[in-house]
Amino acid sequence: MSKRLKPYYSILLATNGIEALSIINSNHIDLLFTDVMMPGMDGFELIAQLRQNDYKEPIIILTSKLTFSDKKKGFSMGTDDYMIKPVNYDELHWRINALLRRAHIANEKKFKSEKLS
Repeated sequence: MSKRLKPYYSILLATNGIEALSIINSNHIDLLFTDVMMPGMDGFELIAQLRQNDYKEPIIILTSKLTFSDKKKGFSMGTDDYMIKPVNYDELHWRINALLRRAHIANEKKFKSEKLS
């Protein structure tokens, strides 16, 4: 996925939730992508921890977990959007732009992302 987005955005990659927290603590992140299934700390735990610590930036879950209960858990943890893989990249760009616009982030064609599997 990062290969498809790199021409349009600056991307920081993390291989798990713990690494993502480290990146978030030392960089300004405009928008976060996370998968649910990651080693160490899964995406649900990552989102819950961020939101408990007053993290306000938009978060999109991109995952192959497609049940209603998975979606419900993601939104209850604090995700702003939930997309099922494989994604349509045009739709993904629309959703990115909508979230950045709603978050009042000037879209300079830049956002930061964690690695998706």
